[in-house]
Amino acid sequence: MVFPPASAIGLVPPPGMRLATGFSGFQDDAAEASILIASLPAEAYAELSAADDARFEQAQGIRIERRRALQPGGVPAVLLSGAQTVQGVEYRK
Repeated sequence: MVFPPASAIGLVPPPGMRLATGFSGFQDDAAEASILIASLPAEAYAELSAADDARFEQAQGIRIERRRALQPGGVPAVLLSGAQTVQGVEYRK
């Protein structure tokens, strides 16, 4: 398990991923891939888990394609994944 600096969230990074520079997470420059780790206050869970996915596209241009409820360590969490197009390049988020 690897924890980015100043993060309480860690994971076993996929092969090729290393700790990122410039953000909390991991990156693989050769594959142009990254994993961003964001920790939010507990109060944000209810709003985030109930939010309409279209809200993310309107606010940040991120199309949510998958939403998954998790309970790591018995604590409710939500994992969102999707895509964002920036300057004609699509990024998986």
